[in-house]
Amino acid sequence: MILLGEKDQIKKQANKFGVDISSMKLIDPKDQELKEELAQELFKLREKKGLTIEKANELIEDVNYFGCMMAYTNKADGVVGSLICPTAALMKPVLQILRKGMVNEVMVIHDPRKDRILFATDASMNIDPSPEQLANMGINASNVAKMFDIEPNLG
Repeated sequence: MILLGEKDQIKKQANKFGVDISSMKLIDPKDQELKEELAQELFKLREKKGLTIEKANELIEDVNYFGCMMAYTNKADGVVGSLICPTAALMKPVLQILRKGMVNEVMVIHDPRKDRILFATDASMNIDPSPEQLANMGINASNVAKMFDIEPNLG
């Protein structure tokens, strides 16, 4: 797992809440070398859409763009972020950088009243999904459940 932010601040917060982060990689999005590399990749990706290198340098200052570019360049496997910022602030770079057709998210929900884990998929980002796309969303949720060693029961 990778945590983005000022390393000292992350460690301070982890200590405050008693969270063991010793197995996690800490990356400061202010790291100039990495910022320059990711901004250059963002520029190459969006140049045909009118993005300038100056604007790419500005956008990469946003931790959501930084995180999405980490995933795009295979420096991270995914991005989680809307717990600390509005969902829209994360979804804009997700859609610009990571979207390859249909958007599909899978939510993992703990239901303490029935002591169970639920896996749900949200089709709200896809306007009028086809039956095939809906089926793929269900399959994706099923595959995530299997990653948790839970046999899915689609319903």
